[in-house]
Amino acid sequence: VMFWVAGFDLLYSLQDIEVDKELGLHSIPSKFGAEKTMLFSKMMHFLTIVFWSLFVYEAHLGNFGYLAILASIVMLGYEHYLVSKDFKKIDKAFFTVNGYLGILFFILIILDIAF
Repeated sequence: VMFWVAGFDLLYSLQDIEVDKELGLHSIPSKFGAEKTMLFSKMMHFLTIVFWSLFVYEAHLGNFGYLAILASIVMLGYEHYLVSKDFKKIDKAFFTVNGYLGILFFILIILDIAF
């Protein structure tokens, strides 16, 4: 979860890049720029998928667990697509997509455990 949060927090911080520069803040976006920040976010989300996959594997979960991983890949990819096209869609990526991802992942893992 730590890498998931770090990844979407990096995307969210892109909307403040100019203010951070003006105030002399040493945020990742102001220090490295938007493109590298997006790359860092992708790296964090890649690690998210790796560790969630290890969790599903080590917990001996079944089809619903792997469906949760697949859904995560699709939704995180969509999140990056939204932000890469228009920083004005950061709120949609941050709040909407991540909200649905968390709920869907939880439900699929519970279904896997229950059935």
